[in-house]
Amino acid sequence: MAQKGFYVNMKRCLGCSTCQVACKDKFDLDMGEFGRRVARYEGGKYPAPYVYSVSLACGHCDRPACVEACSSGAMTKDAETGLVLLHQDRCVGCRKCE
Repeated sequence: MAQKGFYVNMKRCLGCSTCQVACKDKFDLDMGEFGRRVARYEGGKYPAPYVYSVSLACGHCDRPACVEACSSGAMTKDAETGLVLLHQDRCVGCRKCE
């Protein structure tokens, strides 16, 4: 099977967080768990302020640095699908993956 990944057209993102809710629903995540997150950035000042949103999630990289950094084995890459997986039961909370 080929490497899987995500494509998000950020030119169309309104920052509504619907993608975050849909991902949470699809994977039946518990309260406080999110597969995606939407970050909002604001800046500038009058007369040229700006605001934009970014939908963030795992990119399922070809060679993920988070998997290499994880000393507990909680982050793995599935050989068949190429998906990067987090095994919560193995995570020690060191945050090296970040």
